Amino acid sequence: MIYAEEDTQTIFQKEQETLAKELDWLLISQLPNALYEIKKGLKKCETIMKSPEHDDSLGTSTLPISSNNNDFLKGFITLDGSDIIKGELSVKLSNYNRGNLIKLTINPKKPYFIEQLVDAQNYLTLALDALERTSKDLTKESARELLDSVLIYIISSRSVLVCAHEEKLFPYKICDPQMFGTVIPEDLIIQFHVEGSNVVCSVYGLHYHSSLPSQKKNGGLLGTAKSSSNIWKYKDKYASVLDKVIVKSRDPKLEEVMEGLEKLERECLAWKGKIALFKNLELGN
Repeated sequence: MIYAEEDTQTIFQKEQETLAKELDWLLISQLPNALYEIKKGLKKCETIMKSPEHDDSLGTSTLPISSNNNDFLKGFITLDGSDIIKGELSVKLSNYNRGNLIKLTINPKKPYFIEQLVDAQNYLTLALDALERTSKDLTKESARELLDSVLIYIISSRSVLVCAHEEKLFPYKICDPQMFGTVIPEDLIIQFHVEGSNVVCSVYGLHYHSSLPSQKKNGGLLGTAKSSSNIWKYKDKYASVLDKVIVKSRDPKLEEVMEGLEKLERECLAWKGKIALFKNLELGN
């Protein structure tokens, strides 16, 4: 029995030593190259999203903004990093302004600022900072913690691009009238945000009320993001939406960023899985 116990202990020690060597090989010979590729992928995504003024090799994105099968919304915008620096829109809604055409031009002196794009870049910067601060000699624990941090920042960056927060959209976000070359009517709302690879333009034609109208049909009093009510509180006034047009325009640059982030996310998960194989290793790694 004593010999059997010694043999078992010896086998266990040899297995641990073998695992330790395999882990050392993984951490010393393989992981640094993988982290370098992850860093390179993050910098590529960050560069694509930055303004061309930071990189002369990149151009702006000029995107069509046109509603399908009608003339409710026609035009284009030019996206420079996180700013819409140029654009022309023709708005012709069925019920708003008696259906008359309204032409608008983006004010180049006060570009429209898409916060999601800046937030996404900030998460990429945090991921890059985490990689830059990393010691060359990684242990199992420090490698796992690093991959966890980088993965969280990558997922956060992608999530920001996929879905805008409710407070960044109508009716919670107030439309800036100075974003256009001419002052737009107070009851016409135009906003931009991002959904994945698309830049989204939303147009609302409003009718203001002096007090809260009764709504017998659905029993609601005030519109919320989840209600079917057509009455909203906007700029401390009650307003009903006469017309709404939402147009999505695919941006090849954003598409490349989304694909890049998804690839980086898979890479981090794969490396977390490789390191997790050594969870039972009891040596000092």
